[in-house]
Amino acid sequence: MSTEAQECDKCHRTNVEGKVCIYCKKFFCMDHYYEHMKEEKKHELVRQKRLDKREVVQT
Repeated sequence: MSTEAQECDKCHRTNVEGKVCIYCKKFFCMDHYYEHMKEEKKHELVRQKRLDKREVVQT
């Protein structure tokens, strides 16, 4: 883990508390992290549904 200041991918602020998205590996400040994760979770659910459908078709 680097001690370097990370820049929020959305608002480009540095020296802010934040997290890295587990899906896209981008860093977001806490404000934008939760906003981003809501969107990512929606996409993840859609991907999961598609995978489930594909598995059903194959069997």
